[in-house]
This record gives sequence, C-alpha cells and structure tokens, in this order.
Amino acid sequence: MNKSSVRIASRLGWAALLASLSMASPAEAASAPMVLAQLDLGGKIRASETDPADLQDGINAYTHNDFQVALAKLEPLANKNDAIAQFCVGKMYMQGQGVEPDYKKAINWLNNAAAQGNAEAQAFLGFVNYYGLGVEQDYKAAALWTRKAAEHGVEEAQHNLGWMYQKGQGVAQDWVQAYKWLKIAASSGEEGAIAKLKAAEVYMLPAQIEEANTLAKEWQAQHK
Repeated sequence: MNKSSVRIASRLGWAALLASLSMASPAEAASAPMVLAQLDLGGKIRASETDPADLQDGINAYTHNDFQVALAKLEPLANKNDAIAQFCVGKMYMQGQGVEPDYKKAINWLNNAAAQGNAEAQAFLGFVNYYGLGVEQDYKAAALWTRKAAEHGVEEAQHNLGWMYQKGQGVAQDWVQAYKWLKIAASSGEEGAIAKLKAAEVYMLPAQIEEANTLAKEWQAQHK
C-alpha cells in the first residue's frame, strides 16, 4: 500500500480507507501507516456508571454485528454520559454501523468519551485526525490523542505513536522515542510494530537502540 492510496481513501471516506488499509501485505507492514484500535472493552462493563446490564446487552449485540440493536441499547446510555457507550455509538456513527454515517455526531460522541478518559475513544480520535475523517486532517491533534491512548496502554496507539515519531508527524522526529513506543507495542504482539522495529534499526546507532530499550522497560515497569 502506497501513500497515494491512503490519500485517495481518505478523500473517499471511511469504507474506502479501511479497504485501502486492508490491502497492505505483510511485506508492507514496515511502511504501513496508522492502525485502527479494536473494540476492546475488557472488564470495563463493571466500571459503568449507568445500567451495566443494558451496556452488556448493547456490547453483545455490537460484537455479533447486530448494530441496530446495539445502537438502540447504547445511545440512551451515551446520552446519560456513559463513556463506554459514547465510544461505541461514536464508532457506529463513524463507520455507518446500524445507522447512516454521520461524522459530526461521531466526532461529538468520541470527543465526549475521550474527555472522560476512555482510551479506545482517544485512540480512535488519533486515527480520524490523522486521516481527516469528519475533521480537518491534523497531525498534532492526532499525536495528542494517540499519546493519551498509548499512555493508557492501547497497543495500536503505541504502534501509531511510534510511527508518528518515526515520520515526524505531529511531533518532532525522534528515532529513540519511535523505537521505544514500537518496542512497547511489539512486546504485546502488535505485528506492524514488530516490522517497523526492524526497519528502524537500519537508521539507528546501537547506543540509540539501547537507550530506547531502556526507556521501554522503564515505561513497562511503571505500567504493570
């Protein structure tokens, strides 16, 4: 996948962008751009401040691709300021799942969830700001949200932040920071990060790699 295909997909919208990204072969992983954080709610249902049963039902419907039921369950919870529901509803409006795509509503819900500290929403905002979906393309905003999600442990965001440091997009180019975040993501099995690590080593001195490895270990020790 080349840069022009990403630019074309960005102009065409969400479906075309995902189709373009999915065309990347394993051999292209070292040069592929941002990856999309998956819906990974883990044990967060118990942390919901609204009705956990309704939230669970909505997420179960979402994971089984029953998006209309999911939206019916989750949007009322989003209106009650539940951050998990807000993230899910924003994702559905962005991707046209169970509803006509509506970027304005999607960004509103994602912003609300991210402002409450929802890491998946923060990662998602990093992604859409990077590509300019529903917002003006803004690498600085993408880096800001991606960093927040990376610090919260979202593997795809860690990968993406490493990529942005590698390319100097939204942040000053920094190979040590790039390697650090890619190393953290790769340690969790993020395949794209593993490929990018190997590519980065070509441009780095042994001392830089050693420094980056030390920083990665320190971060991991602080976030056990």
